[in-house]
Amino acid sequence: MSPAPRGAWAATLLALACASPKGALGPKEGPAGGPVASTHRISNLSTFDLASCTPAKIELPGPANQAALVGGLLAVRPHALECLVDPSHRGPATDTSVSMEISVSSAGVERKALGPNLSEEGRRCIEGALRQVAAPPLGEGSATVAGKVEVRHSLSSPRVDFGINEISDLAGRVRLAQASWCECYSPWAGRAPPSVRVKLKLAKGKPVQAEPEPPPVEASALASCLEAKLEALPLAPAADEITLTYPFLFVSSETPEAAPGAVPDLAFAQLEASRARRASATALRLGARVNAVAAYDSLVKQYKARPSSTSVRELKERCAELGKANSEWIAALAAQLDADKRTQALTAELKEKDPGWSEVEMAARESVKASEADLAEAERVKGADQSVCPKEIPGQACCKVCGPTSRPCGDACISLKQACHKPRGCACP
Repeated sequence: MSPAPRGAWAATLLALACASPKGALGPKEGPAGGPVASTHRISNLSTFDLASCTPAKIELPGPANQAALVGGLLAVRPHALECLVDPSHRGPATDTSVSMEISVSSAGVERKALGPNLSEEGRRCIEGALRQVAAPPLGEGSATVAGKVEVRHSLSSPRVDFGINEISDLAGRVRLAQASWCECYSPWAGRAPPSVRVKLKLAKGKPVQAEPEPPPVEASALASCLEAKLEALPLAPAADEITLTYPFLFVSSETPEAAPGAVPDLAFAQLEASRARRASATALRLGARVNAVAAYDSLVKQYKARPSSTSVRELKERCAELGKANSEWIAALAAQLDADKRTQALTAELKEKDPGWSEVEMAARESVKASEADLAEAERVKGADQSVCPKEIPGQACCKVCGPTSRPCGDACISLKQACHKPRGCACP
């Protein structure tokens, strides 16, 4: 989906900076020898996804398949995007496309991060995130299974770029430090906290003075933790004195719910993050269904080749497992559709106020249509699967239940030593 139509948080991320009379950014002297305040547009103010603080820890059940691998890759997307915030992890180009790849063979798991604008440090960072996805090796002689996901990082993505101006450089250092402050965010696991604004007073040779603006009551502990982190951060300005207000903007891809009081741009970013996580859950559930289908089909082939090799009970149990996998796949698709509908509703509301959202709203509507079609197809597939499951007449499921020393043969039980020459009947093991 296209990014929000406005500049990178233009309305949200404008802050003021003041320089002292001897500072590099201000005039030598103001009225009565006092400082003159000068305003500067600050870059490097962007959202932080709390999900990047929590390892994905995706343990894929064997055997691995492409859908499950794609789901695992999508689960580490927040971590990959956080890797790309750091300018040392990117090359000189404005946009960075990274191909995240995982392949599984009998030799084990191989993980790669590839991209023409990806630095060596960036590659190591993203491949480190990919190690959160684990899968057992395939059986000897099995064909290699691979999954690939493209991650695109642009000017509208969370990022830091140095060299714009001193105020922006200082803000960038704060943004980069956020990834190491995860203990501040741990009480908010699975949800997005309200934005917190902190006034910073920076002076040569002096420690940072951080003063949070009065936060919502529920964010008081978070504001205090950020205050302590900021005051321990070495921020030495070239100017004698700089004052800036830094807005901490949070999203959590683990939920579609935006932070309390979130402005429209932030609410949109929250929904976009959660849609990616919902896509991960859908792919993982589809991967589980693929394995359930394979297991049931294998048992059916075994039964058709030699009916005495398996029981109707086993067929029913395996088909029930397939039904469960279908239901979980459908539930994941329903959650994805819900996130798409929320995004479409928000963009439709924003389009009424700003025509610049028209393209985004149109893309959101198309996403809703696609998700509705996927959900309808999954419901159809579930019905088709159920129709081929073994059926039993109520009250006549088993005409005879065989004991530990006998086995079914047609409608009767015979000794384990005897050979059965009758077609499968109503006797059960």
